[in-house]
Amino acid sequence: MKGFVANTDPEWFERLRSGPPRDEACFWRAGGEAFRALKAGEPFFFKLKAPYNAVAGFARFAHYTQVPCSAAWSFFGDASGVSSRAEMLERLLRLRSRSGIRDGERADHPVGCILLGEPLFFDERDWIAMPADFVPRVGQGKSYRVEQGEGRELFDACLSRARAIWRDSAGVAPGYEALVASPRMGPLSFSAAVLDAYDRRCAVTGESIVTALAAARIRVLPDLPGYSVPNGLLLRADLARLFEGGYLTVTTKHFLRVAPSLARSSHAYAVLDGVPVRFPRRSKHSPLVEALWWHEETRFLG
Repeated sequence: MKGFVANTDPEWFERLRSGPPRDEACFWRAGGEAFRALKAGEPFFFKLKAPYNAVAGFARFAHYTQVPCSAAWSFFGDASGVSSRAEMLERLLRLRSRSGIRDGERADHPVGCILLGEPLFFDERDWIAMPADFVPRVGQGKSYRVEQGEGRELFDACLSRARAIWRDSAGVAPGYEALVASPRMGPLSFSAAVLDAYDRRCAVTGESIVTALAAARIRVLPDLPGYSVPNGLLLRADLARLFEGGYLTVTTKHFLRVAPSLARSSHAYAVLDGVPVRFPRRSKHSPLVEALWWHEETRFLG
């Protein structure tokens, strides 16, 4: 198993550390660089940049996507370590300029978004010395095997601090080892993964403006949040709300049905009844038949 030690902006770290506990975070890259270093569930370490040069927390890698700046704020909000879209744009332009990228003031520069689950941000007294062979100017970061050597020492140190945090918390989370062995998605990584699975196009209308899209869950139960790609549909945002509200459904034959009450009140929606629904190219991402059946039989107001 691998881990990734990421050069981390202290301002981003402190904003999330000082805020309320959260299940997910968005670690973003101003240059939009791709991230392929980890598999889902593997550890992602926060190595603060100079002058700190210490590992100050870690999380579980969930998903990587690249979206325009405006969409990054719309999808991930303050989990991105900023309080507004304007602040995100200001920091994005500042970081891009610092990296020598000068491409104007437009709002929709590409942003690389690394979605992380179960992030832990340590107090300063618990920070860990960076690995001895880590070069601070290594760029974005460095991969390590966490079963041996420097990687093992770092992972063990983080796990020790994590166990102490969980012991002191109400509603203690399962051990991080279990989370790595069986990674789970939250709403942010779910939205990003569904967006990519559907090639960023609404499954019904083909709409491709990212900020106009939303990931809808098909089957939702009290003890089953349903944050997995085969339990999702990428739809135009209004259609996603109507689907989750039961005014739309998708049959096991992959056709859209519109509830009679909605069809009577809106011609724009009535004409969508019977429209074929496009599923992802990769079959492992397609909605489960049993989930579609459950939605039609249980949620649909038809």
